[in-house]
Amino acid sequence: MSFDSTTQAGLRYHSHTFDHDRVREIVCEFAGCRKSYTTHAGLRYHRKTMHPEAVAAYTAAVREATLKRTSKSFKSPKTSRAVVNKPETVV
Repeated sequence: MSFDSTTQAGLRYHSHTFDHDRVREIVCEFAGCRKSYTTHAGLRYHRKTMHPEAVAAYTAAVREATLKRTSKSFKSPKTSRAVVNKPETVV
């Protein structure tokens, strides 16, 4: 079916069919899940609502890795000597 792009109705028809013709290339990677989406936001919402335990485990792993990485010693840019993050000792 063709549409007339010079009318408001033709533009609405084109916009509507364009959404239905989009290819769903973003696929959920969880085992047994066959859902696919046209946007990353759609996949993010799906993960949050349908796979919350996996999302929580991933978030915890990322948080733990970040804490390990930031608690290591690093070189101070001003002094070029090693600085170690140590907790304050109360006397």
